[in-house]
Amino acid sequence: VGNEEEIAEAKEKKVVAVVGCGPAGLEATRIAAERGYEVHLFCKEFGGQLNIASIPPGKEKLRWLIDYYRNILKGYSNIIIHEGEYRRKSIMAIEPAGVIMATGAEPFVPFSIVEDMVYVYDKILYGTIKFKNKSIVVAGGGLVGCETANFLAENNKITIVEMLEEIAPGVETVTRNHLINELKEKGTKIMTKRKVIDIKKGEIILENTVNGQREKIKCDAIVVATGGKPHNPFIIDEISNYVVGDAKEVRKIVDAVREGYMAAKEV
Repeated sequence: VGNEEEIAEAKEKKVVAVVGCGPAGLEATRIAAERGYEVHLFCKEFGGQLNIASIPPGKEKLRWLIDYYRNILKGYSNIIIHEGEYRRKSIMAIEPAGVIMATGAEPFVPFSIVEDMVYVYDKILYGTIKFKNKSIVVAGGGLVGCETANFLAENNKITIVEMLEEIAPGVETVTRNHLINELKEKGTKIMTKRKVIDIKKGEIILENTVNGQREKIKCDAIVVATGGKPHNPFIIDEISNYVVGDAKEVRKIVDAVREGYMAAKEV
């Protein structure tokens, strides 16, 4: 994570709860265990958002990070993993001295879901909803939207709609150029400076953010891929607690790992 240093064993043994097992939670678990704490990892899906992030074309190697943590955590006898849904009551039952909340993010959906017309990107990437030979509008041209579009473009006609002047802003240049080239090679239509005004069965209505003109696009489905927002299912404030990773602010994997590392050093 940068600026690594030797992890000193804690002078006082504690029980520490880590809630969530994405990159922030897994790194926090590793460091807390290395310090000698009894670590309880509350985990719904090992790897968290890394699982869905590894699905789009070219992102498969992210699974290596999941495998790394799965293997390295096996070496600690002081880690207890609680699988399944986690609740505040079950976390407090272990009487932790500190809690690290690493509950990740959830999809941000800025407009209403129209049945059999509007779908959220995570359902697409996980394969819950499948399309073939369909005309699909992907609402959102950030990294999530572009990767979702690239995934869908293998078997469908795709249009990306983005409010900003360009797609994938803020993405590292080489990665961005490669992604845009792949989208263009697959025939993806890119419409920037457009916002969604209305959604009806079989069509989406857009407004040009520059001149205000409106236009209709016929489509079979709309996939909402406007990124994520912090997911914080409950608050534990009566004991020392830290909120890390996407649960604090949706950013990059390296930021989540760094915050998990620092929280476990301080807890």
